[in-house]
Amino acid sequence: MKSKKPKEKNQKKDKVIMLLAAALLLLVILILAFWYFRTNKKFSPEEATFRYSMGAKLEYSEDMKLVHGDNNATVVEDADKVQSDGVPIIYENEPKMILPVSMGYMRPLEEGGLNRVNYFSTVSYENGKVRICHNDIITEAKGGFLYDGKGTYIFLEEMNLQVGESTYKVQPLTYVQEVYKNSVEFYDVITGEYQYIIVTDADAIATSPAGYSVNLGTGVMTMDDTQRILFSDIEAMGAL
Repeated sequence: MKSKKPKEKNQKKDKVIMLLAAALLLLVILILAFWYFRTNKKFSPEEATFRYSMGAKLEYSEDMKLVHGDNNATVVEDADKVQSDGVPIIYENEPKMILPVSMGYMRPLEEGGLNRVNYFSTVSYENGKVRICHNDIITEAKGGFLYDGKGTYIFLEEMNLQVGESTYKVQPLTYVQEVYKNSVEFYDVITGEYQYIIVTDADAIATSPAGYSVNLGTGVMTMDDTQRILFSDIEAMGAL
């Protein structure tokens, strides 16, 4: 019987090495993926923060944590545990906010201007510019707005907000939440103005000097005499 040639032995050895290397690479990927998803389920601002809810200011300590669950809901853990909605968490001492849920980023003047901004991203106002940061990657916002598909909006440029007979001029980094035909609240991070307005059969319309407007209750955007319903499936959008 002839012995196997050295070439055949080397080929077999190379295949074993390649299989071991592939298995090791897969293991590393699985470990990194497990670490990534585990660490991205919790976030702590490590600074004093607050948010508003139905006219009340809710203040949080530096130890507050946000915990994101499997059902895409986020719980605020501080003195007690409260499920958060789309209203952003505001930093007490700087023009900056945290997104407790993923939001769509709509840029009406940009073709294809629609992306997802992931939960726990921060949005800040620095030197006259709005910056979005997630996993240490910073994107400079170019106008438009964020929305959660459920009635919460964060405007990244100056807007005129009309609620019934009243009109408010708000600055970039203003969030607005409407409970349809019930109430509207907004907080302007730059000026510190907060309003909680009870409405009855009144619409809240945000209008941009750039030429578009959004009915905040119905989620319908109007631009150039055309209307479109804002896409509400946030998770289906491509990430920013």
